[in-house]
Amino acid sequence: MKQHRVSNRTLFWLAMAGICVFAATVFAAPPSVVTQMYNNAHTNWNSSETTLTVANVKSSFKLLFKDTTDDGTYFQPLYVPALNLGSAGTHNVIFVGTENNTVYAFDADTKGAPLWSKSLTPSGETLQAMNDYANTRIPHMGISGTGVIDPSSNTLYVVAASKTTASTPVFHQRLHALDITTGNERSGSPVDIVAKFPGTGGEQDGNGNVVFDPLVEFNRAALTLFGNTVYTAWSAHEDNGIEPNGSIDGTGAYQGWIIAYDKTSLAQVAVFNTDPSIVPDPNLNGTSGGGSIWQASVGMVTDDSSIYALTANGAFNANTGGPNYGDTLLRLTQAPSIGVGDYFTPCEQSELYYNDVDLGAGAPMVLPNQTGGPAKLVTFAGKEGSIYLIDRTAMGHYTPTQNSPPQGPSTTQCTDNVVQVLWRVLGTASKTDPNLGANRDAFWGAPAYFQDSSGRQYIYYTGDYSPIIEFDLKNSSLAAGMNPTGQPNQTPSSQYDFARGGTLPAISSNGGDTTTAILWAIQHPSPATSSDGTGTLTLRAFPANDLTTDLIVGSKGALGISSGTWTYQNDAFLTPTIVNGKVYVASSGELDVFGVSSGGSPTPTPTASPTPTPGSGSIRLSRSRMNFGKLKVGRTLTGNFKVRNAGKGDLHFTVGTLQPPFQVENGGAMTLAKGKGVAIDVQFMPTTTGVFPEQTLTVTSDDPKNPSRSLSINGTGK
Repeated sequence: MKQHRVSNRTLFWLAMAGICVFAATVFAAPPSVVTQMYNNAHTNWNSSETTLTVANVKSSFKLLFKDTTDDGTYFQPLYVPALNLGSAGTHNVIFVGTENNTVYAFDADTKGAPLWSKSLTPSGETLQAMNDYANTRIPHMGISGTGVIDPSSNTLYVVAASKTTASTPVFHQRLHALDITTGNERSGSPVDIVAKFPGTGGEQDGNGNVVFDPLVEFNRAALTLFGNTVYTAWSAHEDNGIEPNGSIDGTGAYQGWIIAYDKTSLAQVAVFNTDPSIVPDPNLNGTSGGGSIWQASVGMVTDDSSIYALTANGAFNANTGGPNYGDTLLRLTQAPSIGVGDYFTPCEQSELYYNDVDLGAGAPMVLPNQTGGPAKLVTFAGKEGSIYLIDRTAMGHYTPTQNSPPQGPSTTQCTDNVVQVLWRVLGTASKTDPNLGANRDAFWGAPAYFQDSSGRQYIYYTGDYSPIIEFDLKNSSLAAGMNPTGQPNQTPSSQYDFARGGTLPAISSNGGDTTTAILWAIQHPSPATSSDGTGTLTLRAFPANDLTTDLIVGSKGALGISSGTWTYQNDAFLTPTIVNGKVYVASSGELDVFGVSSGGSPTPTPTASPTPTPGSGSIRLSRSRMNFGKLKVGRTLTGNFKVRNAGKGDLHFTVGTLQPPFQVENGGAMTLAKGKGVAIDVQFMPTTTGVFPEQTLTVTSDDPKNPSRSLSINGTGK
């Protein structure tokens, strides 16, 4: 689906537009973090961090306080600044969800009881448990995938699992839409997730369709909000599927699903299945399931027009006209018709499938447009530890290989029609080791991205039992990066450095200033201290351009500082959230908050009163009307207007919301310093023909003379 825009920003910032990560020079308020990894490109880079620097993290970084939750979580903390909670006041708010099906809203700057909490387990139901789906690692399942917030409506979307308490339980997966100011369900929420898709494999409805099973399927990947649509992605529990007799085990049927919902009505708008005609594979001891989308708990990514997902082990026959896409990077069209626009499948797909070396153990990252070589790139790695660089406009499909059969993994690289492959560079096993099983867990995670003020582009990966390695991206090619002294830019190596698949690195900086650019990572318990992955987690920090330097030291002199504990045997696929001078890590039963402090205790951010005190800012809007004209149904047009502070002091303002087919992309509460301005994007996405009723978008502020400004919005579908 082609997307037309009337603004002139680059595609890189278009990919970031819907998630409210603004440059620090635009306005003084901290950015929102409303989706996993800061943006739909999943760069995992907050480029608007104005407090934390390499110097002050090295000198005075510490644990500030802990908040208590009721269970473990894979949910990356989400953040909304200056959120008006009515009688509870205005707070910077951090949100987390747990496997006990509880969503929490905490004050982001001060230790204390939740501002609100909400249990999503209905009356008469309980949590799904490991014995239900033959999972040996997670004791029970509630909220697993990181949710997503729509800032234009202050709505948090999460998926929660449960089952009835009857002797023969009924299993449910539900999509919830919560008001982030109260925790209350929005109108029409929740909705049971049910789906079907044409296919001959898996569970059938008797009419030629595969059906979604809320017991078999697992929402590990984060949710994605793209336009007016919330996308959910699904995998299995430990590759366990359902047998014809109803039992769950490692040879049963499961599939990868993408199920999409309208963000306002929660009506289901599209369904896609990655392996709809799966059949038992005699080479795999009868295994019949596959194509999961789990991506180390990382969500699908988007560019300006498409969605990208990595599938795990499964049957593949798309090259011969079949519908199955195991071990494949998919470029998918948007709802209301999710379909394969393009794909890439490694030449050794059969080896990966046979040896349980999921391509989808990793997650993709969309890169900003390049000036040399192919402009539109995506990068990822899978369990095998190979890093791929793919042209999003010509992804390469599948190149059959003449290498050894699946039962005997090749020790030589086959040929893919892609921009670049760094073959088996992650992890510790030799790339020529004939036992691919020795390298099968080389990478579980996602990369991160940073660009400094000179234009140098940094890509960060880490493999199992390996250091974090930085690669320079130049002329659409990756090469090992160097630190300022000319040494390889990677973290100091030790026997168990980043064990259990690696880690999910995150970057914070004030723009491209390398004196503020820091790489953060959660270090899992190592086999030296834990045989099953449980134990103390550690927060590590390094200058982004010099990973050889450790910045933080714990109280006992060990590198890194404790960032909670992990009580599940499943690996802790956790990434910290860095925003407004603090680092947030959610783990088992706690939310840890770190920052820099010159004293012995944190200085909390003052809580504003529910009614803003008139300030000395003065609000100006760049226009009073936006007419989108005529646009074909199914296409998207984006325009913007600017809010400017013409007063002598700070201006606090809130952008209202619109009803479909119009949408505010980056609304909510904001602050502008004197003389600053910010562009507010508005989308027009007609779904029917005809003239749509004119709507009024209101911007309210603490301007004492003009507290309310508005502009009219109209457009016609054709």
